[in-house]
Formats: sequence, structure tokens, C-alpha cells
Amino acid sequence: QVAAKGKAAAAANGASARPRVLACLGPVLPPGANPEAESAALLYRIALRSELEARAGLKVIEREALETVLQEQNVGVSDLADPRARLAIGKLLPASLLLMGDLIPSAKGERIFVRLVDTETTQVLSSFTVIRKEEDDQERVCSELAAKIAERIMLLKPLLAPVTSADGAKLRAELGTYHGVRPGLSFTVLTRTLRDKKVPDDFSEQVVGSATVSAVSDFSCDLDAVWDAGGAPQRAQDLWVRERAATAATTSPAP
Repeated sequence: QVAAKGKAAAAANGASARPRVLACLGPVLPPGANPEAESAALLYRIALRSELEARAGLKVIEREALETVLQEQNVGVSDLADPRARLAIGKLLPASLLLMGDLIPSAKGERIFVRLVDTETTQVLSSFTVIRKEEDDQERVCSELAAKIAERIMLLKPLLAPVTSADGAKLRAELGTYHGVRPGLSFTVLTRTLRDKKVPDDFSEQVVGSATVSAVSDFSCDLDAVWDAGGAPQRAQDLWVRERAATAATTSPAP
């Protein structure tokens, strides 16, 4: 459904950016764990999904919704530890990211281990470990963990799109709520010049300012730009916007 909607939007609006889709497969209990603890694992997945959708504008596919696909391919969730299995499943899903991991219960609380995996390369992009003591609030722990995951996703997979119109400091780009954009989101403004027409992804880039989303619709957004010392570029058609994570927004932007 996500893929079909994206194609329809591209045909209608010329939009080329894709939303970030994450398949939330963990944390889960290890084999042989007490089945009664499954409710805790489910609660972690629900809380993480909710937080990630809110923080990073992700479209999240739940573990339960993927089990049919996995069963049809005769693959279990545990088999996804094998990069070859992840690559096969990655070709079947619109998801560009997998969130996998384990929940280890104990008498004093839980240990949560999760991994962020790129479905295109099968590489583990980041690993996160959290210890929740018995007296710690579970939702707060999930919120803090989701914040770290969301920050990493935005650094590794920032939204990127060309500027379709520019009038002084007013910009428009084909990124909208469909892609997870919301008012107040920060972007770096840069010029991208193709070095070699035979190599589509070979760009030279130069940061020229920053921008903040002021209004957003389904497939586009308006941004207010603040230009660097050189002022607004003369060639607006070379302008692009790239999402800035919260930590990056407080430091000098890098191309």
C-alpha cells in the first residue's frame, strides 16, 4: 500500500522521495522464556512503535503483520539473524529498516537489546542496550530508547528532496506528511551539482543555509530559510533540502 501510494503521488506531483518504513520485529523473548512475560515484550514493541512514529515520522509495520509473509517464505523471525535471510525478506517488504532485538527478563527488571538493520545492505546500522530496573517506568524507558533510535535513523536516513520553488527565504519541497514531515522540522539547505551525468548519484554539495517547515500538506511542505553569509543562491533549481537530526541542528551542518 505504501509503495502504491508513493507511485501515485510521484505520477501526480513529480515526487521522488520515499517515506522511511520500519519493520518492528523486536524486542522479543528468547526461546524457552516464560510465556507470561510475552505481554511485557508486546508492550515494549507497542510503545516503541508509537514513539518512533511520533519522533521520526516513520511508517511502522508491526511484527504480527509480517508473520504471514515470513511463514510463506518458510522463514522464522529468528532466522533473520542470517544476513541472507534479511536480504530475501528485504526484497519482499517496503521496509528499508528492520528493528530486531531481545528482551531478557530477570527478577530485578529487564535488559533490552535491539539492533537497527538496513534491509538493502543487511548491515547492522546501530545497536542499543537498555536496562530497566523493577522500579523504573516502562513507558519512560521506551521513550528514551525510541529517542535514541529515532535520532540515529534521522542521521543515517535523512529525508532529502529538491526545492521545487524559491521566493527569497520562502521555499517549497515535495516532502509532506506522507514522508513524516511536520511543522517545525529542521532542514539543511544545500546546492547539489551533478559531477558526471553518467553517474546519477555523484554530486558535489555545498551548504548554503538552514530551513524550518512552516506548513505541510500530504506531499509537500513550505519552509522558511535562513541563508549563510553568502546570501540566497542565484540558481534556485540547484537547491535541495536535507533533514537535520536534533543533535545536528545545534551544530554546524555538514554536507
